Amino acid sequence: MMPQPEKQLLCFWHVDRVWKGHINTTKDKNKREEVYKMLRIAHKEVNKCQFNQLFDKLLEKLLADVETLKFGEYLINLLREAERTVGLSPSSRS
Repeated sequence: MMPQPEKQLLCFWHVDRVWKGHINTTKDKNKREEVYKMLRIAHKEVNKCQFNQLFDKLLEKLLADVETLKFGEYLINLLREAERTVGLSPSSRS
């Protein structure tokens, strides 16, 4: 029997599909589009410091708006799950 892998790779197609499903909890179409655009920009960032800045700015914006709050909380939970299952540590975001 093979041991459980230390890290799990995620297919971006699946991640993107789930993001879109959760973004749809935001009723305002313009806000949905803006949030998705910010996610895609952060996703494409290869510099760790720049990514962290973009992601933190996105979370701040999401959590400050009552319409996007639910999606912001979803992203926080997703990050916690990634830290646990994918092998990210809180310090790896620093």
